[in-house]
Amino acid sequence: MKLYTVKSSAHRAAKQAGFEKDQYEIVEVDGQFGFQPIEAAPATEAEEPVVGEFVHCPHCGIHLENGIWVHLQEVNGKEIKHKAFEYECLACGEEFGPAIAEEAPKAAPKRKIEITNHSTIERPTKTVWHIADEMVAANPQVRRKDVIAECVNRGIAFFTARTQYQKWKQNQAT
Repeated sequence: MKLYTVKSSAHRAAKQAGFEKDQYEIVEVDGQFGFQPIEAAPATEAEEPVVGEFVHCPHCGIHLENGIWVHLQEVNGKEIKHKAFEYECLACGEEFGPAIAEEAPKAAPKRKIEITNHSTIERPTKTVWHIADEMVAANPQVRRKDVIAECVNRGIAFFTARTQYQKWKQNQAT
């Protein structure tokens, strides 16, 4: 590197060498000045994706480090829910990314026994015992809830059927 006594001479020499002002720097060595080219910054590696494969919002182009919402993310005690896609850009409010999987439809609720508080037939307690005898004779593995459901279907109050079935069951054990 050639050295000059005055800084302006080093600038002039750099310009004659074909450098623009932002392509060289002036260096001082023992009270004299020279110039040297500024090394080009090494090529930056491809940016790491912020979320999924995305670095920038596909809609507005802003860098996603500025913020995104994630589907089902909890913020201040509330879940963020999106309509179609997994992520939402905070800058433009548009959704992007993988599609949200649709939730499986819920199974239909099981049929419940309608609870009635009044029996509509005569002698409901005796009838529960007869129904229980009939159903166990037809199928020894019959479940308690099936017997009670049959009693309710025939017009016996739910709680009467439960109580009498239990008494019938205790009587069968002896």
